[in-house]
Amino acid sequence: MEPQIKKVVLAYSGGLDTSVILRWLQNTYACEVVTFTADLGQGEELEPARKKAELFGIKQIFVEDLRETFVKDFVFPMFRANALYEGQYLLGTSIARPLIAQRQIEIAEMVGAKFVQEVHAVSLAVEKLHPEVYSVIELGGQDAKIIIFKKSERGEKTAIASMNDKCASGTGATIDKCMLKVCLPPEEVVKIHFDDTKLHHVAAKCGVFAETDIVNLVKSGIPRNEIMNSLADAIVSRRQLALPLIKHTA
Repeated sequence: MEPQIKKVVLAYSGGLDTSVILRWLQNTYACEVVTFTADLGQGEELEPARKKAELFGIKQIFVEDLRETFVKDFVFPMFRANALYEGQYLLGTSIARPLIAQRQIEIAEMVGAKFVQEVHAVSLAVEKLHPEVYSVIELGGQDAKIIIFKKSERGEKTAIASMNDKCASGTGATIDKCMLKVCLPPEEVVKIHFDDTKLHHVAAKCGVFAETDIVNLVKSGIPRNEIMNSLADAIVSRRQLALPLIKHTA
């Protein structure tokens, strides 16, 4: 029997993945969802996140300014330690996650809520809605997740998850920024036919480098459809690195 969940605090960005999880929590558990959005300097993204939460019927919405603590206790120590991802790139979105999680748990205790981790929520949703699926690659707003379901001899499924939250490369944030740089709205991007005969170099491992490559292509007069095809090819090539892991663990 599943435990009864009455209230959940969700770390909410207002993006696609957290909005899907928000609705899933409401529909699956018929529980009250409290949203928490940390202000780490994203500025104009905060108010849209609040308004979207209101559209979902959220009554308790926390938007808290954590910028000073973030810079003092996380960013400066990161610079002093010369912390690098893959020995090459400065850490990106991941450096904020411990602070967000810390405050999220404090809010959960304050409002008397259960704490649900995002990857666990995605695993539950896949098991419930698509029990035939045994591997998931999800491109979130700021991270990428791989979830592998393994079945025991007794037929029980176990989720094994890994997450790349060190760099936003190939995630929704990078895609959104690149679409802005080529001045193409999402409804136009989805109409583009993929053509691999005219691809250009776009960095696959780093979102910042990818954006720089996109800007250079725009300045060089490369057609917008070729630029977006090149970005898509870079993202797919990056995700293909995960396929041996899925094959090995399945």
